[in-house]
Amino acid sequence: MIKKLQIRFITLSAAAVLIVMSAAIGLFNVSNFMVQERRIDEVLDILTENDGVIPEGVTQLQKLNELGEEYRYQIRYFSGLISDDGSMRSINVDSIAAVDLEEAEALIKTAYDRAKPNGKIRNPGTGNTYAYKRTKSKDGTLVVVYDCTASVLSMLESLRSSVAFGFLCLIGFMAVMTLFSKRALATVIHSIESQRQFVTNAGHELKTPLTIISANVDVMEMTDGKTEWTESTRRQVTRLTELIDRLIRMARIGEKDNLNIVDVNLTELVTGAANSFRTVAEQVGKTLSQSVDEGIVIKADREILTEVANVLIDNACKYCDDGGRIDVVLKKDRKPRLSVTNDYTAGMGVDYSKFFDRFYREDTSHNSEKQGFGIGLSMAGDAVRAMNGRIDIAYRDGRITFTIIL
Repeated sequence: MIKKLQIRFITLSAAAVLIVMSAAIGLFNVSNFMVQERRIDEVLDILTENDGVIPEGVTQLQKLNELGEEYRYQIRYFSGLISDDGSMRSINVDSIAAVDLEEAEALIKTAYDRAKPNGKIRNPGTGNTYAYKRTKSKDGTLVVVYDCTASVLSMLESLRSSVAFGFLCLIGFMAVMTLFSKRALATVIHSIESQRQFVTNAGHELKTPLTIISANVDVMEMTDGKTEWTESTRRQVTRLTELIDRLIRMARIGEKDNLNIVDVNLTELVTGAANSFRTVAEQVGKTLSQSVDEGIVIKADREILTEVANVLIDNACKYCDDGGRIDVVLKKDRKPRLSVTNDYTAGMGVDYSKFFDRFYREDTSHNSEKQGFGIGLSMAGDAVRAMNGRIDIAYRDGRITFTIIL
């Protein structure tokens, strides 16, 4: 339980940091993208306003200088004027060396044929990215094309760097949380250990008076014979002893370190558990059948796994409909699968998600003839999970099935 608590704490903390970091990285890159796009649009506006060339006027230079004093000298562009019949009237490639006249004409034609008056195109030969803007003039259509490859590469590099930085920060955070998670959870761990120790100590202390009561009942029956009162007392002593034993087992199940993992013949274990309850089922008019594959051996805690099998079959015997059938099936699939199924016509509409909660009982009145404390299934669930298994519950066609995959 403590190890799972640490893993959950680290996972949730890392998830929270990941969300915040992703939001920050996303905001940074969106902001950077918007700045770069605004600069590209401003350059295109200046080119468009001045017939496709960088102006020499003081007013226009001032607008360019707002983008940076040296920015105007970094601009690589070309432009073309297309007449209304689609023919090229003129091309200006004086401000770019990476594109010859033929390539410039092809790119201008591509931009001219686009549905949108502005956007981006790529040079299939060089892979460079160009931003274009198309405007109508009295002499035809002016198309200005600006080489924004550097801006695009800058945005991509910024994105890669920020993601890599975020990833390294997340790895570092998880490493720190792994080192200090025990210290951060020290109070919780101490509380869990204290509760577990209290349950164990209290259980052993309670067994002493119960043993004395049981011995006193034996003496009374020897001297006065069995009576209704002695039988009732003996039943309650048995129930309390069972409760204490299960509480003690529940306290030690939580951690893998407390498990005694050995080779367990699951075939023999399940067969023995089913046989031990067959008479119990028949005495109350129910049928118990079993189908068990041979030769299934797994790594598990034999004592706890036996208790799990007993809990599931005992639960099936208690809650199976009168005259109903209980099926115990063990299959050797990719992973061993144990299923215990019983008739349960009252199971429609039941919230099965609570069945593995501690002290939960479907009969909340506690007056049911089906006696129990509501800890058997909870203990079974904890035990299976501690052994890296899975326990599921399903209801279909008037039958309820508990399945364990180990």
